Amino acid sequence: KAISLIPLNDDFKYELAIVHLRNRIFAEAEKLFKEIVEHDSTFIEAWINYSVCINLSNNIEKAIDIIEKEIPSTPVKEQIVEFIRASDKGIMRGYTGGDDE
Repeated sequence: KAISLIPLNDDFKYELAIVHLRNRIFAEAEKLFKEIVEHDSTFIEAWINYSVCINLSNNIEKAIDIIEKEIPSTPVKEQIVEFIRASDKGIMRGYTGGDDE
């Protein structure tokens, strides 16, 4: 309800999306991150977390595509993309998709 009162407040949406991400409500987090980057394409942290949500949905190629197209090129970005492409076991240690914590 609060988000409907301030629909274009990207900082508020970002914090809410982070809460969803931490609580493993990936679909809601992805939706909010997508709204943020559609409104402000320079919000790098939102782009990164948007790609994390997509990655957690087992769509690694789409996540890499977002990173490559939307985040400015830097040596660190290239190392991250290279690492993700080379990983055959995923990139998030400990997450199995269940309630095993």
